[in-house]
Amino acid sequence: EDDINTQTLMAEWLKGDGWEVHTAANGLEGLQQFLKTEPGLIILDLMMPAMDGFEFLEQLRQQPGAADASVIVVTAKDLDGEDLERLNGGVERIIQKGDHGIENILEEIKRYLN
Repeated sequence: EDDINTQTLMAEWLKGDGWEVHTAANGLEGLQQFLKTEPGLIILDLMMPAMDGFEFLEQLRQQPGAADASVIVVTAKDLDGEDLERLNGGVERIIQKGDHGIENILEEIKRYLN
């Protein structure tokens, strides 16, 4: 997530529920975090600088241990058929930011985690 306010809110909420959280401002940082921590869940924004979410997923799929990580996409991007095809099989859930407020997004993530 490249929006620091959204990133901070999500991280604090997840930490408050007892989760260990590592953040990244772009896909390149996210990939580096993955290689260091091998998380079980990745919450991914598609529209980021340096490396977008699509490229991140392509790079992630080439990493050992990537099959063990679940990915939830949280995006403001209007996804077309080509976008959905690129995400097919690589993500557990897609949450549209425009359709949900931050509290609803957090509740969607919480439902997945439980």
